[in-house]
Amino acid sequence: MTIDDFFEFLSKYMNGVEGAVRQKIEIEKSNSGFNRNSPSPYAYMSFYPQEIDLIFSLERKDGCFQILIELMNQEGQDPELALHLEGGLSEISFEMNNGFGELISKICDRLNRI
Repeated sequence: MTIDDFFEFLSKYMNGVEGAVRQKIEIEKSNSGFNRNSPSPYAYMSFYPQEIDLIFSLERKDGCFQILIELMNQEGQDPELALHLEGGLSEISFEMNNGFGELISKICDRLNRI
């Protein structure tokens, strides 16, 4: 899997996250975006009115990749690690799919605390 393939996967994954969260929690709106051109590419989703961000940070590390998926407020404070995965991009994609339900639960728990 190339990095472009991974970001295509991530875009679809984020759409799935938004849909699953909307089925469980009432949110007014959400938005998302990508920064693929930085040394450490990332993607984000923001949920309103709770003003909670879901951040996907990707780093190349020792010949493989590491992705951190964190929840935090929009000031970048109060971070909570949702998933931490390492390996090849195909392996990470597989593990993200396997952890989808767990991620949705963590997002909904966080949004319900606000």
